Amino acid sequence: MSELEKARKNVKSVRRILALTNYLSSSSSLFKGIVVFSIITLHILLSIRFKDFAWLASCGNVITVFALTLIFYEAVLAKFEDGIKCCHIESEPPKDYLPEYEASNYPGVVQPEKIESALEQRRIYFNKTYQNAFLYFCYTILGVLIASYSSYLNHIFYPK
Repeated sequence: MSELEKARKNVKSVRRILALTNYLSSSSSLFKGIVVFSIITLHILLSIRFKDFAWLASCGNVITVFALTLIFYEAVLAKFEDGIKCCHIESEPPKDYLPEYEASNYPGVVQPEKIESALEQRRIYFNKTYQNAFLYFCYTILGVLIASYSSYLNHIFYPK
């Protein structure tokens, strides 16, 4: 599989998370505050209802998932579309700088084979950056959710 094919596969994978993270990141601070407040309120109500404040303890991990989603977008995915354009993953390089003749005798004119080599290096870097982004994102969410709610299995398997 060529670097371009790997890059196109990575683009599809990362775009799955972009929908959620882009929506959350582009929403107002007020909306984000309301989401966090709602999570806290829900867990306080669950703690009172079940007379078990382990529910409130779980709230912290759920808020962590929310925060990691936003941080992940700002740190990694905000530059994603620029990477796609820079590496010409979904488009061909512009033909205006790819001359149809050998440019070795013409200074200042870019040689096509050097452009392909440079694009290949950019695509390798792109793949290293984004190949595991979706997997790590899912691992983070899964781990925090297991930490948050696994203690409630005691109520199912070991009722009092």
